[in-house]
Amino acid sequence: MQNHQGSTRSPLPLSSFHVFLCMYLLSTFPFFQILDETRTRTILNQLEIESERERERESNLMATSHVDVPGEPTETGTALLETATGTIQGFQPINNIHQHLCAFHFYAHDMTRQVEAHHFCGHLNEDVRQCLIYDSPNKDARLIGIEYIVVESLFLTLPDDEKPLWHSHEFEVKGGYLFMPGVPGMVERQDLKQVCKTYGKVIHFWQVDRGDPLPLGIPQIMMALTRPGQLDENIAKGNNIVRLTI
Repeated sequence: MQNHQGSTRSPLPLSSFHVFLCMYLLSTFPFFQILDETRTRTILNQLEIESERERERESNLMATSHVDVPGEPTETGTALLETATGTIQGFQPINNIHQHLCAFHFYAHDMTRQVEAHHFCGHLNEDVRQCLIYDSPNKDARLIGIEYIVVESLFLTLPDDEKPLWHSHEFEVKGGYLFMPGVPGMVERQDLKQVCKTYGKVIHFWQVDRGDPLPLGIPQIMMALTRPGQLDENIAKGNNIVRLTI
């Protein structure tokens, strides 16, 4: 390839991420199959820029601090035992997790109490997902809750007294308040189009926002953002909120 000064420039090397993404795009979007190499690389370069921005946003999320959990540090013997059992045993329910979503929850009885929630989700089928919720994406993150996600047709079958315990994801997806850290926007949009039309039921067991060192009290029903102005400004400042066109 020639740059504007006429010198030769080597093609940009494709990382394993690029290769995977290219294969995904080629299999998912037919129009990519007719692009020439130059245009394909231009698109991939743009995706890499988006990916870098997402990595920066994820890095900001990982910087979130939390209180220490009481207890002694993990001993070497325990760590070795965990390594051994981890090699021998299977973890199929955990291995079914395929997605990391970040969102913001508030307590159903007190909207002023808001927390950042990292969901690690897997499909039970096309219409039902289940998620483990942590207070950060870090290795030592605390498991603070769970969320069940269903499509609208299933939500409408719920009893009337059950529906108020669930929330729509439409506003938080379209507003950029529910997103997939580290995933380029072009790929992110494909999944969030589905999430946008779903409903979730969230239960938190660990009230980390008030500094509880362990899960205390009764489980709490949580809700999601449904209109502008609900998200606490301090939380919003710490995250790069990007509105998506879904």
